[in-house]
Amino acid sequence: MASDFFDIYLISLTEFAAFDSLPYFLGRNDGASMKIYKLLRSDEWLAAQSIGLLKGSEADKTDGFIHLSTAEQVAETARKHFSGVNPLYLATMDETALGTDLRYEPSRGGALFPHFYGFIPLSAIEKVAIVPLSSDRDHDFTGLLR
Repeated sequence: MASDFFDIYLISLTEFAAFDSLPYFLGRNDGASMKIYKLLRSDEWLAAQSIGLLKGSEADKTDGFIHLSTAEQVAETARKHFSGVNPLYLATMDETALGTDLRYEPSRGGALFPHFYGFIPLSAIEKVAIVPLSSDRDHDFTGLLR
């Protein structure tokens, strides 16, 4: 009987390990960490600086978490939610700095997006840059994402 349990356990772990989103929920298992990003309007960045915490936008407060993006998601997030906003600030964070309050959850098109449940201390932000607008009024992230 112990052998049966062990075989089932091995099969379950093998199937679970093949699940594509496993690294997103448990953190990367390759020793590397990923950069994640928060787009901020000027008033949101000024408010965060004044209190030392990023409390999020009105949409974040309504949803109960701070919406973040990966490098692959941030340009589309800017097009969808920040079109023409100038200045637009890009805060860069390492996902490990946010701890267990960071979760990757399905959002736009079923893609897993980083959501932070709580307030983000400014000490977790590695850098903040202004994202320039191109001539077609899209934001240009060239050289800002790593």
